[in-house]
Amino acid sequence: MKIAFFNLHGAGIFEWVERSLTALIVAAATFWVGQLFTQVIVYYLKAYARRTEAIWDDVLIPILQSIVPPLIYLCGTFFFLQILGIDLTGLWVAFGGITFVLGFALREILADFFSGLILLIDTPFQFGDMIALPNGSTAVIKKIGLRVTHLYLIDNHCEIYTPNSQLAAKDIVNLSRPTPHFAYSINLSVKADADPVNTTKILREIVLGHPDTLGNLDAKLENLDKFTGFGEAKPGKMSKLEAGRLRLLAEKEVNQQLAKIETAFDELIAKIKVLAKGGLDAAEISILQVAYQDILKNVGLRAVIDSKSKRGRSTSKNCLHQTSTIPSSARLEPGIKFGCKTPICFQRTKLFYRKNGNPKLTY
Repeated sequence: MKIAFFNLHGAGIFEWVERSLTALIVAAATFWVGQLFTQVIVYYLKAYARRTEAIWDDVLIPILQSIVPPLIYLCGTFFFLQILGIDLTGLWVAFGGITFVLGFALREILADFFSGLILLIDTPFQFGDMIALPNGSTAVIKKIGLRVTHLYLIDNHCEIYTPNSQLAAKDIVNLSRPTPHFAYSINLSVKADADPVNTTKILREIVLGHPDTLGNLDAKLENLDKFTGFGEAKPGKMSKLEAGRLRLLAEKEVNQQLAKIETAFDELIAKIKVLAKGGLDAAEISILQVAYQDILKNVGLRAVIDSKSKRGRSTSKNCLHQTSTIPSSARLEPGIKFGCKTPICFQRTKLFYRKNGNPKLTY
């Protein structure tokens, strides 16, 4: 009788020890999985997001960083308690009921949320695109949020906030794609005895004289003063003719600056190909970094070392002005501006770098 009781008691102790060890293993695994996600996976996802121009990854990664770790620890806690022999049937039922109630109550918000993610991933439109709505109105995309999209109605001069679920269900015509330019066909009647060559020349000059049409900038500036269809300037406001001239001059200056930047990149690439043969020493790396910093100055950027402390960051900036070495942890931020001092400079520069596959630039 005593031997049987001792064997039964020993079996219970071993079973309890086994469960405790298994529960500790589950707790440790849960902790390491959570740390793996927050310290490794999120780190590489953020690095990937910095290399892309897409918007969805900049929005989705912080959401995953906030939601996934609590879910990992919650599931680990459930498994931990279940292994210890605690009955969680009632808790699972309550959790399922709460989830159902919350899902039913927040179904519209969740629909807008997932529709917003789909819009950010599929990118049928982006900031600044002009779209035609089903009701015939024209709008400009101001911001694509997780729940609503901000639209600016051109005709009514107002902003509307459309839920993403409704916007995703509509047939949207993106007028800014494949290019933001519009083409119109106009039928003109001319006399039968008119000279076709002279008529074509006059029509071409009329079209080039409008600042909103495409064409050679020098020819447009030459024919701009011949265009007489503009109204008089209102008191205190610039005339459309003068505004068009300033815009064309700014665009010409931007094109010249972009040509210089493109030439500088070509020269840098050629220099890298020559110096990279046989490996790079410290002097050659310094030469390349000096050339790269010159390009940054022309673009309007400067390299800044990321640091947790403000004091360390300020010291890093001062060091960059005194030395030509750019650390691997440096990032780019707005610095010297173009000579034209207009926002179009930075927009065109961003477009230039997007087309040429360079790192993301933020202004």
